[in-house]
Amino acid sequence: MTVRIQIKHIEAAGEPAFIDVHYRKADGSVVPTPTRTYTLEPGQTREVAVYCAQVLVVREGPEIVQGEG
Repeated sequence: MTVRIQIKHIEAAGEPAFIDVHYRKADGSVVPTPTRTYTLEPGQTREVAVYCAQVLVVREGPEIVQGEG
């Protein structure tokens, strides 16, 4: 299964947002390193294809935050 999601950065100016695509394992855990990362500039809309066993994370800063274990 594939879905297409449109994400819009609604700020007119400022810092970009980042969209990370992560893989979810069969046990439900999420691999901490993203398989893809997109940059979303202020005012920009991006369409992202998301497949089964994937998770989207939207973040503000350029650094990838590693979750707890």
